[in-house]
Amino acid sequence: MPISMHRAIRHMSWANQKVYASFTTLPDEALDAYITNPEWTARHLLQHIVSGSDWYVYCLGIAPWNDIRRCVEAFSTSGQ
Repeated sequence: MPISMHRAIRHMSWANQKVYASFTTLPDEALDAYITNPEWTARHLLQHIVSGSDWYVYCLGIAPWNDIRRCVEAFSTSGQ
């Protein structure tokens, strides 16, 4: 039985929130770790996943494109 697009998006949102919440518990050392390529740290991979999710929402026509890198940079420089 195929699921509706609405249900699929709701599930993706729920799953993403679980993943993002788990990353908030990690120390900087863990986020800056990498396996083989120092350019692809856990932090960078998370940013890549978030950007991909945002791009998917944009492609579905649900929301305008929002470059997550600008959001991350703004948050990083705001003293939060």
